[in-house]
Amino acid sequence: MIAAERRCNQPDPPATRAGHNYKRRIIMAGLDKRVATYEEALAGLTDNMTVLCGGFGLCGIPENLIAQIKRMGIKGLTVVSNNCGVDGFGLGILLEDRQIRKMISSYVGENA
Repeated sequence: MIAAERRCNQPDPPATRAGHNYKRRIIMAGLDKRVATYEEALAGLTDNMTVLCGGFGLCGIPENLIAQIKRMGIKGLTVVSNNCGVDGFGLGILLEDRQIRKMISSYVGENA
């Protein structure tokens, strides 16, 4: 019996809140969500989609994925992020190329 089957066959955990009965979910064994290239990571991204972008300010942002979106020339994006970077860096490079149609952010500073 594989590990995922063992976990699914265990009894349900006790309710943690009154009135709720939490059931176990089927666990997908062998799921690997890692990819080898940026192209592979962005394969499903098309024009006019909404993109959530991590990081805080200019720290921890996905610079290489942003650069790949620029190279792909995807337009009309709605981007949700803490901010929109600065001129020439971060999401600012997509903003300069007019690839971002709408920006949803919690901080509007230098690119206002």
